[in-house]
Amino acid sequence: SQEIRQEVLRLKNQGKITEATKLLQIYRTVLAQEQTTANLAEERQIMVEQIRQQLTTCVTQQKLLTFYQHFVVDDDNNNKIDATTITELLNEWNRYHESCQRALRQVLTTTTETISIVVASSSSDDEQEFPKLQHLEDATTVCDIVERSSSSSLKEGVIEITVLEILGMEQNKNFQKFRKQHPPATATACPKLEVDVKLNLPCSSAEESSSSCLLQLYPSRSFQRHGGGGGGDSSSSKDATKTEVDAAATFHYLFQRSSSSSTDNSSSSSSSPNNRIQIPLPNKDVSNNNTSREAKRFRQRMETNKVQFNVTVKPTNNNKGGWLFSSSSRKSAAAAAEENNKPSSLFVGRVSLEWNSLLQQNCLAGDFPLVLNSKEVGGVVRLAIRTKEPLDLEQYQGNNGATTTTTPPKLSPYTSALSFMEKNK
Repeated sequence: SQEIRQEVLRLKNQGKITEATKLLQIYRTVLAQEQTTANLAEERQIMVEQIRQQLTTCVTQQKLLTFYQHFVVDDDNNNKIDATTITELLNEWNRYHESCQRALRQVLTTTTETISIVVASSSSDDEQEFPKLQHLEDATTVCDIVERSSSSSLKEGVIEITVLEILGMEQNKNFQKFRKQHPPATATACPKLEVDVKLNLPCSSAEESSSSCLLQLYPSRSFQRHGGGGGGDSSSSKDATKTEVDAAATFHYLFQRSSSSSTDNSSSSSSSPNNRIQIPLPNKDVSNNNTSREAKRFRQRMETNKVQFNVTVKPTNNNKGGWLFSSSSRKSAAAAAEENNKPSSLFVGRVSLEWNSLLQQNCLAGDFPLVLNSKEVGGVVRLAIRTKEPLDLEQYQGNNGATTTTTPPKLSPYTSALSFMEKNK
């Protein structure tokens, strides 16, 4: 438009009024179009920010409710929210997350003239798409939820490790590479994951070395969710725009008890293993109430070592050992895969946590990113490590080891939910 304006002024100065008048009309039309484009771009940016804020809230609530489902539901507190309500709320937040993902893709790939946003608090009940959406109080943190349940659902003298979920593997390049090398039988099938937990702590006896210091966990369920629906905290990345547009499906691996109910179309493992590991703590020297030699050695190792969660991907049809499968057949399958440049398994990343942090607090919990060669590679492990009592009172930063007496967090209606409507309807 600026070039046209300069040409209009030139024609006017040359006395070519007729030509200048015609070009002036064109200039006004182009200027109006540019202003409209600028307004639409500003409106799009506002809508994108609104939706991204909602996606952040979705991830937070999904995380809090998942930890609540795993820990507080097992608690004996009469004020807890029942398991059915938590499951229904999780499904509702999953639906809302998917709705926000679809709307974001539409806003980023089409014009904003096709969609409008309505905030629940300013709309009638009939216009609200998610009227049953409720959220846990804003001040709640994951460790708040886990620690509130420790007083009744966790016994003394143990460190408990719980793996809840693995999320966001669609962002892991090694995972996607392995999936292309080993195409699943169906489009919805998920490659198998194995989590090797390396404690790096002294074992109480040689017999327990293999079972207590290096353990393996397997997801009890896995599924794909299409249209978005949770990838841990990775959705907050500044470079997430392309991922938000391109991601057709997200991979979910759940370490839940087989009795858990869900409406997702998922595949289940035959063993449905327990997702909790309890590590016995060395006993005190009861005779003089002093710390035993084993306890001192245990604490020294905690001050310098890390617990590692190593995640490996395997083909969907790669069955874990059993009496139907001989070791020779498994070796033959692995050798054949190697010959075809298709590894029988692939390491996709690890989570390393300092044991020393557990000497300062009773709980480590959250979504921890997978790392490879000191770089985040996509995917998060949702886990918790907790104890009932402080392991070192001199370093402990909590409430002097007193168990919390506060009631579990309460639910309240979520009035900031967005509804997305087609403008041409």
